[in-house]
Amino acid sequence: MTHTDPITSVLAVMHAQLERLDGPGGALMREMIEHHLGWDAHGAEAPDQPAAIGGKLVRTRLCLLSCAAVGGDAFAAAPAAAAVELLHNYSLIHDDIEDRDDIRRGRPAVWKIWGEAQGINAGDVMHALAFSALAELEAVGVEHTRRLHAGAILARTSVRLCEGQAHDLALQGKDNIVETEYLDMIGRKTGALMSAAAELGALLGGASDSQAAGFRDFGLHLGLAFQIRDDILGIWGEPENMGKPVGADISRKRCSYPIIWALAQAKGDDRDLIVAARAQPSPRLIADSVAALERIGARDRAEQLAGEYHQRAWAALVDLELAPRPAAELHQLTDFLAARQR
Repeated sequence: MTHTDPITSVLAVMHAQLERLDGPGGALMREMIEHHLGWDAHGAEAPDQPAAIGGKLVRTRLCLLSCAAVGGDAFAAAPAAAAVELLHNYSLIHDDIEDRDDIRRGRPAVWKIWGEAQGINAGDVMHALAFSALAELEAVGVEHTRRLHAGAILARTSVRLCEGQAHDLALQGKDNIVETEYLDMIGRKTGALMSAAAELGALLGGASDSQAAGFRDFGLHLGLAFQIRDDILGIWGEPENMGKPVGADISRKRCSYPIIWALAQAKGDDRDLIVAARAQPSPRLIADSVAALERIGARDRAEQLAGEYHQRAWAALVDLELAPRPAAELHQLTDFLAARQR
C-alpha cells in the first residue's frame, strides 16, 4: 500500500503490528490497545487515517520533521516514529494504572474496563511492538549501522521512561521537592521520549553525530517545556479542554512545578493552605489554594521557565544547516507546544 503522507505511513506500521497479535489472548490485547488508541468500533476514524489516534501525535511529527529537516526522506523514519508512538502509549497505559487515573483522552482508561492485570498485559505488548515496529527500518532501506543505533536509542529511552515514572511516584505527596530533582524526573519521564523522537528522526535522515546530538538536546529541552506547560494546564487549564476539573493536580498530589515552586517560596497561611488542599482536598480548599498559587507568583514563574526551555530547544538547532520548509514546520510545532491550551 502506497501512502502520500508519512503520518499515514506511521499509522499503517502501527496497525500492521497489531495485526500480528493472534489467538484469544492476542485478540483481547488488540481490543484493549485499539480502545486506548481510539481505533475501536467507537472511534470516529479508520485506523489508517491521521485523525484516528488519540492525542496530538507530537512525537510522531517531531520524528518525521527532524528527519526531513536534515535533508532525509520522512518516509524512512516512519517505522521509528511508529515505535516512539507505541512506546509512548505503552507508558500511558501503565501510568494510568500507577496514578489511578480513570479517564484517558475522554474515555475510560484501559484498566478501568479490563482490570489492572490486563492493562499491564496491554502495556507490555505495546512495549514489545515498539521494537517490532523499529525492525521495519530494514524494509525501508535504512543501513545496518543506523538500525542498530536506532535500537540502542529506543532501549535507552525505555529505561529512562521507567526511571522517570518510578521517581515521579516516589515524589508524589512530598512538600519539600527541590527544583533540580523535579527537572531530572521530567527529563526522564517526558523529555527522554521527545529527545529520542528528534534524535531518531535526524539519525534516519542521515545526520552526522554532531547534528544528531543537537536534535537530541532539542527534543530534551522541548520535552521539559512541554511538561512544565502540562503542569500549568493541570491547575489552570479549562475543564472542557483538559477533561478534568481545574486544580486536579492539587487534589491528586501530583509532582507539579507550580506547586513545588510555591511550596519552596511560600510562608505562613499561603503555604499552609496549599499543604492542606493536597492533604484533604475539597472544592473550596482547592479553589483557595489555586488563588494562593496565583498570589505567590507560581503561574508566572512556571510560564517563565517553560519559555526558557522553549528557547533552549530551538537554540540547540540554530547553528545547524536545516532544510528550510521542514525546519519552519518544526519551529511552528515548538511554538504550538509552548502555547497550547490542552
